Amino acid sequence: MKRGFTLIELLIVVAIISILASIALPNFLQAQIRAKVSRARSDMRTIGQALESYYVDNNRYPISMAAPGLRSLTDPIEYLSTIPEDAFSANGRSYRYGGAPPARPHRWILVSQGPDQQTHTRSLWLYPGINSPHINDPEDTFPLIIYDPTNGIVSKGDIIRASDYSG
Repeated sequence: MKRGFTLIELLIVVAIISILASIALPNFLQAQIRAKVSRARSDMRTIGQALESYYVDNNRYPISMAAPGLRSLTDPIEYLSTIPEDAFSANGRSYRYGGAPPARPHRWILVSQGPDQQTHTRSLWLYPGINSPHINDPEDTFPLIIYDPTNGIVSKGDIIRASDYSG
């Protein structure tokens, strides 16, 4: 008589493995999202430091409407060796940057798409007298939708970092 596993024993083992996998997979996905959020925040901190160095040298921040925006941090003076790619961007684009309008180049904002991989802004500007980021119309009262991890790993919202200057 040959010894081996019965069909029932094999089905039980497969069921146990699938139960363990269904428990482990969401935890893995949450860890992956948390790592991307940490990377985005770290990248934006690095870009923010480069923007502040640019400001010290030029007495203004790069203006996003004028070319080249963030690329002015890499050329001709290398404040950054390369502009990091947004961790959540599906097409490998860099973080979105908004500088203050030319009349007031003293503010900046960086935006990452966030875990839902959708950008919730059309155009980024910081307007005089408004201390929070707003979409393209200064009369518009829609603030950015800011990512909050308490709403789930793929909650709507962007990860933002803005300059501290509010004058």
